[in-house]
Amino acid sequence: MLIWIISITLILCGIAAGLIGALLGLGGATILIPILVIYGIPINYASGVGLFSALATSCTACSRLMRRSLVNQRLAIELSAASTLGAIMGSISCYYVLSHGLEYILHIALSAVMFSSIYLVNSRSSASLVQSLSSRLTSMGIMLMGGLLSGLLGIGGGPINLVALYWSLGLSLSAATATSNFIVGVTAATSGSLYWVFGYVQPFIAFLAVLGTVMGAQAGASLLPKVRGSTLKAILISVFAYLATRMLISGLRLGGVLPISQSYEYVISAIAAVAFVAAMLALGKIK
Repeated sequence: MLIWIISITLILCGIAAGLIGALLGLGGATILIPILVIYGIPINYASGVGLFSALATSCTACSRLMRRSLVNQRLAIELSAASTLGAIMGSISCYYVLSHGLEYILHIALSAVMFSSIYLVNSRSSASLVQSLSSRLTSMGIMLMGGLLSGLLGIGGGPINLVALYWSLGLSLSAATATSNFIVGVTAATSGSLYWVFGYVQPFIAFLAVLGTVMGAQAGASLLPKVRGSTLKAILISVFAYLATRMLISGLRLGGVLPISQSYEYVISAIAAVAFVAAMLALGKIK
């Protein structure tokens, strides 16, 4: 009986991760990994499952999004090279970091990246594709960082991809989300294969999570063209705010600075994210 409850729970978690991941171009791992950690799965195994769920989200969503011409294939292929290089570097670094107990540094660094992403995404108000050399080089650097974080944390790199595509290159939010879904698949496949070699992928958990992710991603890909840009931005900023707060608190907890339980960490992060977005909406900062 217990195995059925666990199986259904994992599938439902996968559905939620796939739905949100496809809508926001995050790959789903950023949603799935915290849920798996809450259920007591070690971070390295949760990250391995997260990468495979990100790959499943990408494959499922892109099959629909490409038919609707939402994916900028030229940019996706161009930027995937930098993202893949970062993923290889990140996956190898992850193996070293986990074996030396330095996770708290990664958590705090990712928190800083997420807070910066909130500002960058919300500071751009118009959509026009930027073709300058400086913007291309900037986006390549951002994608390299996204791939690095994908390998280190198993998140697929989706949040960082959106900064490069939406803020640096000027794609519309729907096009940036669709293109990010494509790039996440390439990055997750690279990182996931290395995580498999390192023994960080538990096949049973991965299968159930991916099964749910595929169902959620199909629904998310169908909804994406119908959702307003302002709604997507509000959801995206709320996810970024949650991740930034959670990573900061987690880093302080792991470093021994903030002695709280992990359950409080998720509750505080969720409350902070809701309060942050509510304040921005009230001030008219999300348009």
